[in-house]
Amino acid sequence: TVPFTEVDRAEFTDILKSIPSTSLAYNHCPNYAEEFNSKPNDEMYGVTGHASFPLSSDAEIIGLVCVDNLLTNNPLTIETAEALLPYTKQIENVIRECYKRYQRKREEERSKWLSDIVTATIQGLPLDETMAITYEALKSFGGFDRVGIFVANPVFPRVRGVWGTERDGTRKHIPDIKYSLSEGWIEVSEEYWNDHSYYIYEDHSKVTHIPNPVMEGVRYHALVIMKTHGQIVGSLDMDNPFRDAPITPADVEAILPIAEQAAIAVYNALLQEDQIRNQAHQYRLEELAQKINSRTEASELLLFVREVAMQLGGLERVGIYLVN
Repeated sequence: TVPFTEVDRAEFTDILKSIPSTSLAYNHCPNYAEEFNSKPNDEMYGVTGHASFPLSSDAEIIGLVCVDNLLTNNPLTIETAEALLPYTKQIENVIRECYKRYQRKREEERSKWLSDIVTATIQGLPLDETMAITYEALKSFGGFDRVGIFVANPVFPRVRGVWGTERDGTRKHIPDIKYSLSEGWIEVSEEYWNDHSYYIYEDHSKVTHIPNPVMEGVRYHALVIMKTHGQIVGSLDMDNPFRDAPITPADVEAILPIAEQAAIAVYNALLQEDQIRNQAHQYRLEELAQKINSRTEASELLLFVREVAMQLGGLERVGIYLVN
């Protein structure tokens, strides 16, 4: 149940390489400690007879059974190893069946989260509430230490934060975090997203960018683009700084259906915002027309134009200049 680290994978690969041929059902070593030069502080020190049985399913290695008689120092012969072969086959069957059950359970869990996001979208819940469901789905189903959700600004090609993760692992509302999408694509070109939906940083700490205390010490980091109807509507960021655990393509691909449904929810919410904005835009234009018709003073009229531009354009500063 303990996830492989890169070191574990390397050691496991070395063990499998020690098996002379895939045609052999096991590997027998008459004097393990001597052959592998085990040291006194090594748990394999003193082991003589040793056998290893690779477990496979559909030509893929799914495990390894290792046996020895360190405590009694009884010999472990080839005949003894061969007598264990039927049991190792049963272990393969058990692991294969457990994996199928695990996959079914995962599919059921993902379907539940997808259903929750769809329901929230249909009910027209506020976007932040729908994204809160998405956040919990990524944390629970995806198993990531931290999740960040960012949605597109409807006016400019920028994103704003919705939900992030505190250093203690709790969810945090982050609407004050704003940046352009390209600023979030560190080391990734815009063209990359034409054919890809995610990018995995193997060591984000080595990426050249402006220092960010939130990302301090982060190595494994995944970036998923929320895209629908040919439009990028936000991004999902996931990493594992608490456990320093790797993120694999399989980890990210498992949550892509959740990301796709979240993208639809964001898109629908943006359409609603556009409708509301257009209505406000029309109302303000009618106000402006009334002021022009009522022969409002030029200075007051221009002040009103400035206010309308700031409100409808989402701008912080507006300057109006007249030519003499």
